[in-house]
Amino acid sequence: MMISPDTTTTDWAQWLTTPGPRHVHLVGIGGAGLSAIARLLLQRGLRVSGSDQRPGPATAELAELGAQVFIGHDAAHVAGADLVLISSAVAPSNPEVLAAQAAGIPVVKRQQFLGPLMAGQQRICVAGAHGKTTTSAMIAALLDALGAEPSFIVGSPILALGAAARAGRAGGPFVIEADEYDHMFLGLQPDIAVITNVEWDHVDCYPNPADFQQAFLRFTELVTPGGVVLYCGDDPGCRSLAEEAAVRSHGAAHDAVQWISYGLAAGNRWRAVQLQPASAVAGDGGLNGMSFEVWQDDKALGRVSIPLSGEHNVRNALAALATTHLMGYDVFSELRENLKLSRIFAGTKRRLEGIGIYHGIIIFDDYAHHPTEVRATLSAARQRFPDRPIWVLFQPHTYSRTRALLDEFRDSFENADHVLITDIYAAREHDTLGISALDVVRRLAHHPDARYAGDLDAAARLLLAELQPGDVLITLGAGDSDRVGRQVLAGLRQTALEPASYPTDAGRAAGGYETLAAAIAGETGLALRRDEPLASHTTLRVGGPADLFVAVSTVEDLMAVLAQARQFAVPTLVLGGGSNLLVSDRGVRGLVIANNCRAVRRRQGNVLWAEAGAHLAGVARQAMRWGLAGLEWGVSVPGTVGGAVVGNAGAHGGCIADSLLRATLLNPDGSLTEWPAARFAYGYRSSALKSLLRSSAAQTPLANGGRIGTVPVVLAAAFQLQAGIAEQMEARAAGFLAHRRSTQPVEASAGSTFQNPPGDYAGRIIEALGLKGHKVGGAAFSTVHANFVVNQGGASAADMTTLINLARQMAWQQLGVELTPEILFVGDWAAPPLQELEPRNGRAMRSAPENRPGDEVLA
Repeated sequence: MMISPDTTTTDWAQWLTTPGPRHVHLVGIGGAGLSAIARLLLQRGLRVSGSDQRPGPATAELAELGAQVFIGHDAAHVAGADLVLISSAVAPSNPEVLAAQAAGIPVVKRQQFLGPLMAGQQRICVAGAHGKTTTSAMIAALLDALGAEPSFIVGSPILALGAAARAGRAGGPFVIEADEYDHMFLGLQPDIAVITNVEWDHVDCYPNPADFQQAFLRFTELVTPGGVVLYCGDDPGCRSLAEEAAVRSHGAAHDAVQWISYGLAAGNRWRAVQLQPASAVAGDGGLNGMSFEVWQDDKALGRVSIPLSGEHNVRNALAALATTHLMGYDVFSELRENLKLSRIFAGTKRRLEGIGIYHGIIIFDDYAHHPTEVRATLSAARQRFPDRPIWVLFQPHTYSRTRALLDEFRDSFENADHVLITDIYAAREHDTLGISALDVVRRLAHHPDARYAGDLDAAARLLLAELQPGDVLITLGAGDSDRVGRQVLAGLRQTALEPASYPTDAGRAAGGYETLAAAIAGETGLALRRDEPLASHTTLRVGGPADLFVAVSTVEDLMAVLAQARQFAVPTLVLGGGSNLLVSDRGVRGLVIANNCRAVRRRQGNVLWAEAGAHLAGVARQAMRWGLAGLEWGVSVPGTVGGAVVGNAGAHGGCIADSLLRATLLNPDGSLTEWPAARFAYGYRSSALKSLLRSSAAQTPLANGGRIGTVPVVLAAAFQLQAGIAEQMEARAAGFLAHRRSTQPVEASAGSTFQNPPGDYAGRIIEALGLKGHKVGGAAFSTVHANFVVNQGGASAADMTTLINLARQMAWQQLGVELTPEILFVGDWAAPPLQELEPRNGRAMRSAPENRPGDEVLA
């Protein structure tokens, strides 16, 4: 269909959902707003391209997901686009805007685009001068935990989900952060509008407080009949808004919008009462989070705890709980059963986000840039760290905002002991308006230590010179001040005493791991074992000892253990079912974690969600019991969901890539990330993550298969399945199991040893070489299926690698075929487990672009 800038909302929605090629080009694709939209569009199957002035993490990730990303702006970039979406910062003179207009390609902003994008879904739009990002994140994360499979677009990655945007279930809830900047939120049609507060901001768009208030009033008038405005009754601006709306709607029909208040004060329909600090967290020396009772009108619904400090976060959480309750979800009975608010309500990046702890110094970052936000953030920090010196580095945001709100900054920093003010972040502005960071410093003249710090590099140097063990550093600002915390952390690591690092044999014998073991036990209650034989934790029944070993059964414990290992710089290896790997006879140095997190849940829209430690065969069986088809092939596959996701496990014509929606991963820095299926770049028994794992293994002699700080860890995965017929699914599963029993060995094995070469089978090649049944020590190529190396009893890893290298050398020398191992080699090897292939007929090998990475052919 044809589209134009003045196309109706109905037509826009139809275009966005019409099957077939649709190409959207985004100018400013690396920004927080457009990068999230681009991610969602890619998941919906649209072709996405975009440009930005400079590269960054967002542009890199979008390129990995399949977007065509250009650095710099050029008229040629819009060629072939059906629509050009621009950020508010893009000037009318931008060459891509001009080229699109000349070619008749519609050029729109978010205000025109987002409403139609949400069509056909239950629309939850969260607005407010402050708190809308955190509240949006809490609502999306809570709906996700309730199995609703929501779509969402939030201005910062949600810590509980690892993403800022997702294309969820068609027809399901859609949560969006309704940004008032440039009047974006006036293009939305909420079913539920949440308003956290109304306080004058964005002075470049709204010249005075009355303009700001009127924009929010117009937003509430867009709520669909029968919908809800959930507003913070504690906020004067929200109360004024409700009063004016009541006057305007006097005598309206019965299907008019409901206005429902929430907050801490008496008179609110939803209230949080009896607020208390939550329990102390090991290692940070302060209080973590808040506990409170939730009331709806005159009914007590339950007591909840959240991991975030401050009354403002209690209000944000209350809004999220009320919203999901109003949507029809039985939140409070679920809370008693399996909802973990400590993870769900973790908030978003850059909202008092922990950057790191080193040498007794704790570093946080927060997006706060308005005086009210600064005051609330530092109040929460002081509540959490009542006795520690708090350092604040504040980067004022834009000249216009700084000038308009200058006097309000006077009392915003009262909970900080030391305040450093950096140069103003100009963002889109060029006129300084005669204002500078020194004006902010002068307004803080009454503060005992408020100083001008210069640019960010100078501020980082100052902090490195003055921070002492026990100090807390918080970087504040909506610009690029977040890099200072990481810069300071890196500097501390270079100059301060190193923590316990990977110990030598003598260090281990002397108890070098005892501090780590004590820290893990103190935080989780889990006891670590020393020199645990890994042969009992692998399907091959081969492998030497792990220096330290612990089994975890909850994701919270897994994340806590990995965090402690990072703090003490101890190498880690996470084991699932122990298949598809060969552990060295010398064992694994560092910490081995057995992932026994095995929860499996059904979600709306025929989505199955499983934690990484769940056995794939069991997950396939559970899917069948729920009437969900698509994983029957997995009933005969050993190993866990995590390993299957990494290696694109498959059998009988099916594989993980066929049904994976997304996976949640724990990054090396401790943050969560959500990978859509496309980011795995799946191939035959391969993925981008498996390549990363192999690359990490090749770079370290310590933990071949997972050096600390290098490889993400899969925590859970969601699969899109289909309604199936029980009898048909059972028949398929029975056939797969029968085939496995007749064609695969019963002895201990790691699964298929080699990948099948293109157009051939590894088992056929090994048999043709005369190696079927060939034995070295206790290891042998199976007589049932030659592509299985089996443990016939007492086999060592050396026996296994001897067989594997023998087959590789013979296949290469006699047939010119390179056999690529499917299994991973894990542990402390005296020499590389895979020998270099010897030259064949005097000719060297060269990489072949038409083959898979790692395959080679004759030059």
